[in-house]
Amino acid sequence: MIADQDMEDATVLMRRLKQELGCQLPLDDTGVGSSNLATMPKFNVDYMKIDGSYIRNFLAGYYSELVVRFIAEATKLEGKQTVAEFVETPDQLERLRKMGVDYGQGYLLGKPNLLFKPAK
Repeated sequence: MIADQDMEDATVLMRRLKQELGCQLPLDDTGVGSSNLATMPKFNVDYMKIDGSYIRNFLAGYYSELVVRFIAEATKLEGKQTVAEFVETPDQLERLRKMGVDYGQGYLLGKPNLLFKPAK
């Protein structure tokens, strides 16, 4: 299910996940495609995951830095938290901290691990 294409079903599912199971929900790839800040009030999410394409470029490109800063500040105004995808260097991490981004994910912070051994 693509949440923004089937809004009613998506909001019912999200409400049930939060209320019945206590899940916290992110909105992935914020800043690209249909995952934009206009979507945040429509869905009761807890986190906005800033798309990695902005994180990869924001130290070298002013536009990407503006987008990251805007998402971080707008998310805070809504009482939500931010997650930066693709954090790969200490310089990125430090700049994100200064910009008020709450969490990071990426190779700098830890490589993905298998949760279980796949059956053969």
